[in-house]
Amino acid sequence: MDNNQASQSSTTAGQQSARTGGASRQMRAEHEDIERELERLREDVASLTSSLKNVASNAANIAVDRLKERFGSTTENVQSAVAKGKVTAQQTVEEHPMATIMVALGVGFLLGQWIRR
Repeated sequence: MDNNQASQSSTTAGQQSARTGGASRQMRAEHEDIERELERLREDVASLTSSLKNVASNAANIAVDRLKERFGSTTENVQSAVAKGKVTAQQTVEEHPMATIMVALGVGFLLGQWIRR
């Protein structure tokens, strides 16, 4: 090889090395950018998860409160009806003791027959 060819060969090798080094730096920079984006995505997902948890918790609390309101009044209505039924039953027994005994005997007889089968 003469000096001219050697010079061209070393210039070409130097250019390739510079291009390779530049490409390597560019790839590292892109890699770092991707890592930063992934970290931002992780943070966003964590934030969204927390927000969804709060929304779901609030919705559940609202639903529980509504159910308590509905069943609270229903419970009061049932208790009131039971108390009225108890008073009515006591009055009926006091006013018609013989009829009450006969009804009780009849119900007992029917239950006995039904249980035997």
